[in-house]
Amino acid sequence: MIEVFDRFMTEQESNLFEPARHHVAADAKKISRISDLPLPVQNALETSLDAMADADGSYQVGCVVEHTKIKIDPRINASTSKGQSSPVVKPLHRLIFAAAIDDGKHMIVHYESGGFMHAFSLRLYETETGGLIWGSYVPEKFFEPEKAYAYIVENFDS
Repeated sequence: MIEVFDRFMTEQESNLFEPARHHVAADAKKISRISDLPLPVQNALETSLDAMADADGSYQVGCVVEHTKIKIDPRINASTSKGQSSPVVKPLHRLIFAAAIDDGKHMIVHYESGGFMHAFSLRLYETETGGLIWGSYVPEKFFEPEKAYAYIVENFDS
């Protein structure tokens, strides 16, 4: 069974996705901002990973917790004084890229995680529902959606 956050995908549902039948368009546009992902995929990532930085964003690389300073807008939070800064913990994950496949029906999300052990991960989502179809740590950083998808096809049943 494949875990889908609050439930498990049934054997019948997981058989609906046969990776060999799908493709990544040669001109697949790499997405580098979380806000550019379809909303169901954004919600799925937020549910499972808490926070993720954009591809060019700052994130928690090592296991020593780093903070970033943000300026608080007194119009938003009236209990703070004007010009005060507040520490915010950096996200533990950073998007490398995402890409739509199958004319947008599925979404590849490739990201890295900091902490005790730096890791690369790859996930395949159903775009419309945000359902996780497949996910795994991967041994290397991929630079192209085609290579990432080839890894999914090769390892889908393992």
